[in-house]
Amino acid sequence: MGLLTLLLAAVGLTACADAAPDATNLASPASPTSSETPAAIASTTPDVPAAGCDFTSTREIFKQDYPESDGLFYIKLTNTTSTGCELSGYPDADLIDSSGLTVGGPVSQLNDIPDQVVSVEPGGAAYVLIGFSGRTRFPNCNLVGADAIRIRIPQTGQEILTDVKDLLICDPDTAGFLTFNIAPTKDNVIS
Repeated sequence: MGLLTLLLAAVGLTACADAAPDATNLASPASPTSSETPAAIASTTPDVPAAGCDFTSTREIFKQDYPESDGLFYIKLTNTTSTGCELSGYPDADLIDSSGLTVGGPVSQLNDIPDQVVSVEPGGAAYVLIGFSGRTRFPNCNLVGADAIRIRIPQTGQEILTDVKDLLICDPDTAGFLTFNIAPTKDNVIS
């Protein structure tokens, strides 16, 4: 079984009604109402300064040739300032609709991957892998109707919106959503 299959299975299992997630591996905040912003997720993120950095984002499919590639994508966070900074840990993330309201419940963190400090030079980038299950895997699922994913960078609190309108994201009753820790390259977003 490939690593990508295992990751997609982890996404699907986070919402199984009969299976409780292992508390040491997944940290899920309480589900906010549609008008609330979710509370910050507790993390063991080291205190890493990120003052002076500002980020933009782009979304790319994790592996184009994988049949369920709509379920894994990474967000490239590009530093647009003239100063470098360091990032570490798991960004808070949630799916939002066109009004900016949270939809689909909280995004869980896959906490069994150790945090690493990522130095982001001016014009450089860091990466965050996002996993969910879509219509490719569950053809008859109800969709959440998300317009964007909102990511909050741990060290700055900066909120970054990335368009996901084209993705057919299943509701959390079908499958959950995962975010992975910040990584230095797209090639090691899961290591």
